[in-house]
Amino acid sequence: MNRFFSESANSGKSKEEVVSSTIRRLQYEQSFFSQPATRSMSGIGIYDSRHNNLRDATAPGDYFVSAGNTSYGIPHGHAGIYATNSRNIEAVGKGKTAREVARNNSLACGKAYIYRVNTSQANRNKAVSRAYSYIGRGYNANVISSNRNDWGGLNCSQLVWAAYMYGAGIDIVPGAAFIAPSNLALSPIAKLCSTLNP
Repeated sequence: MNRFFSESANSGKSKEEVVSSTIRRLQYEQSFFSQPATRSMSGIGIYDSRHNNLRDATAPGDYFVSAGNTSYGIPHGHAGIYATNSRNIEAVGKGKTAREVARNNSLACGKAYIYRVNTSQANRNKAVSRAYSYIGRGYNANVISSNRNDWGGLNCSQLVWAAYMYGAGIDIVPGAAFIAPSNLALSPIAKLCSTLNP
């Protein structure tokens, strides 16, 4: 509850507004992953918790979004950015630090999707370079405040977004108050390259 109070004090919103907006965002994420009528995540099978080995990307800077990851029983997905064609950088959870890992050792579960940002490879490389600087960072488990920054710990989707925002100056999810895997899957400036079953 202290997070709600501090967010209320910092944002000027009432505690009730902060709680309400947090609940709405979590409900959005849950409904996104449970509805089959989304742009690129149709038929995802949110309760499929089988590990997904992913596949090699076509180029560094691509990112993946998986649908089967849950926390506290809430489906939210997972995301990471390809540092090379076969290695990902990902934030992996509370009490752990961001890491680089072979794509088949990422935390991706369930159906997964690989996206490419519509920009030059030079910009994708800048995003990868920035992502490397996040390795060893702690995890951002705060679901109350906006995560549109790279000031401290990073959650999985925040790491991907921040790599592009602060590495290449590209906001891949413009207008989103909170960066979640579902936002990355609906990025208006990224195209779906691959759909991968676990």
